[in-house]
Amino acid sequence: MPGQLDSLQGVATNLITGFGKAATLTTVSKTFSATTGKVTESTSATTVYATPPMPFTKYRVDGESIRTTDLSTMVKGKDLSPKQGDRLTFAGIDYLIVEVLPQYCGTVVAFYELQLRA
Repeated sequence: MPGQLDSLQGVATNLITGFGKAATLTTVSKTFSATTGKVTESTSATTVYATPPMPFTKYRVDGESIRTTDLSTMVKGKDLSPKQGDRLTFAGIDYLIVEVLPQYCGTVVAFYELQLRA
């Protein structure tokens, strides 16, 4: 079964790569120093392919966790682990990743749906 799951993950990756565009995923890491009592923030940028950001469908917008101005995009699931607070730059626009919704195929993440906020 793992072979089939990997191939389905590959299909999702190929579709996102084929229909998406290059974007930059900037991961943000925070480290707390007990010695200084300060939090240090570091970033790391990775080029990914993402589908063009689209508005959420009306039934998903609740005005609180998903706002009317939030957008949704998909990025591949393999070799990535985006998280809340990271940033995605797509077509020159910088978005905050508000929520990460992994979409599974069995036990394998086929792709991530990202909730974006400008």
